[in-house]
Amino acid sequence: MEYAPITITTLNRYEHFVRCIQSLENNGLAKETELFISVDFPPSDKYKEGYQKIMSFLKEKQFKFKKTHIFYQRENKGTMENYIFIMNEAFKKFDRAIFLEDDNEVAPCFLEFCDKGLDTFENDKDIVGFNASNYVWCGTGYEPKIKKNVEGNNVKKRQLLFHAYATWKESWIQICQYCQEDKIYSIGKNRKLMSKLHKKSKAFFYEFIDAALTSHKSKLPWSNNKLYPIDLIWDIFMMLEDKYIIYPVISQVRDWGIDGSGANYKEKFENMDQIVSTPIDGSRNFQFQVEDEIEIDKEEIQLHDKYKFTSIRVKLIKLFKYALFLLKE
Repeated sequence: MEYAPITITTLNRYEHFVRCIQSLENNGLAKETELFISVDFPPSDKYKEGYQKIMSFLKEKQFKFKKTHIFYQRENKGTMENYIFIMNEAFKKFDRAIFLEDDNEVAPCFLEFCDKGLDTFENDKDIVGFNASNYVWCGTGYEPKIKKNVEGNNVKKRQLLFHAYATWKESWIQICQYCQEDKIYSIGKNRKLMSKLHKKSKAFFYEFIDAALTSHKSKLPWSNNKLYPIDLIWDIFMMLEDKYIIYPVISQVRDWGIDGSGANYKEKFENMDQIVSTPIDGSRNFQFQVEDEIEIDKEEIQLHDKYKFTSIRVKLIKLFKYALFLLKE
């Protein structure tokens, strides 16, 4: 079995970062796994206290991984650039990688889930990666879909990407190609593809128009006039190309960034207490239990649409902007 390297970006969230590292070291495969960390440079004084704590931790820490590569940025890259940087560093040496945000706490079988999955489905071109959570967006925040007494397959397919994922370099390149401005605009001008997206998910149809086609280029998934392969781009790619992520029925990750400390979410989620208290898979090993063809989770996008679907007025505004986009192009 090949062991995918772990990549983590961090800046100043000391408690989250330490929790993430400790949870990874509780994985039996940590000793076989290389770790890549990129510490961003603080953009202002308010980040320096947490930054200095992380710097001290890294200098004193005796890591339990096969090898640890730490990169200290000399100027602030920002969340997106730092993410791209560390993934590219891992892909210089490996043909696969695991990406974590520093606020992720993972289960003891997380690495085994990723490594076994990447090996087992390497030649399945319908699968672009593995996602450790079973969250779905439900209005006030992420809603864990709790499954008890799991029977049959212990994994499903989805077309929504959340936190803690593993992928191959080949899939990463495909996703990044979707971040080319001309590629995104060509999708927007293609009636057949836009119709397909609308059929798959009305919420993503309108979100794609707003975020990728007609928004100001400082708004996600844009940053400094560039598009980045965040979850929205992954989701659009999977829906249009009929690709899937495999996820466990019982979650293997807990997201602590919903406390409002992240770059994108500035306020604590209303259901944070429920999410952080929801059990993650505590088993020490993961066996892919696939008795039948892996089920596609269609309910998930329906739930996502239910809570993300906008008002008639907002939809008309987005459609008007889209019409202007088509006329301009």
